[in-house]
Amino acid sequence: MLNFRRDVEEFLRDLDEPLEAVIEAGRSSYGMADLLEELGVRVKMAHPSEVKAIARAKIKTDKRDSRVLADLLRAGLVPEVHKRPVETRRAQRVLRQRVFFVAMMTRVKNRNGNSHSVLGKRGGVQSLSRRRPDSVNPG
Repeated sequence: MLNFRRDVEEFLRDLDEPLEAVIEAGRSSYGMADLLEELGVRVKMAHPSEVKAIARAKIKTDKRDSRVLADLLRAGLVPEVHKRPVETRRAQRVLRQRVFFVAMMTRVKNRNGNSHSVLGKRGGVQSLSRRRPDSVNPG
């Protein structure tokens, strides 16, 4: 089943109320969690490192992981994480983008800073900014 809203609505239409779902927390989990909550499903967000049964599985597949999460939900044993509000998630996305761009600018500055170095007569690296004009060998 594709994760289109109309497909999810159609799938949920024939199920008995009240509905509960569990989703393993991750970067893309909130999209589905938000959609399910809009459609009236109570969603629990499972803490991935605390779902030890999934972490220890020798063969990891989505089907097996789903079955374990469903079993934990039925038993009331889902180790939940705090679900951040939409506003907080928006701020976090902006902050992550800023961190990404600052890191990229730093890499570019460091790369350019290193390219301003030249090899001296004996093979040692000298910075162009620290060289005195009389140390430049024109020939």
